[in-house]
Amino acid sequence: MTRAPALPLTIRRHRGTETATVKAILQYLHLRGYLAFRMNSRVVMLPGKGGKERPYRMGGVKGMADIIGCAPTGRIIPFVTVGEQIGRFFAIEVKSAEGKPTPEQTAFLAAVVRAGGIAFIARSVKDVQDHGL
Repeated sequence: MTRAPALPLTIRRHRGTETATVKAILQYLHLRGYLAFRMNSRVVMLPGKGGKERPYRMGGVKGMADIIGCAPTGRIIPFVTVGEQIGRFFAIEVKSAEGKPTPEQTAFLAAVVRAGGIAFIARSVKDVQDHGL
């Protein structure tokens, strides 16, 4: 019988880029058992009416956060589905030390908070921990 590989005792440090920070945050969230994934968003130019190119967005809405997921709250739903846990949606926009969110990113994070979720800008794993995740 083969043994499953042990979880790393420390989180590898990724330095320098937002992509590296996204990877480090995702690693941290997965080690904590959270459902979380990278929300890739791309815009491609496709032929439209009359052959004129038009932008087509793939993978989300404009301003969508880099990481989205669901954190367990520890609360249980009584009566509806016995024993089911309530989760809380979260959205994390990852920025470098100097990075600033676009107005669309700020609006997306605000919409998540208005809907009852957790949303914030993170520049490191510590920022995620400071927000209770």
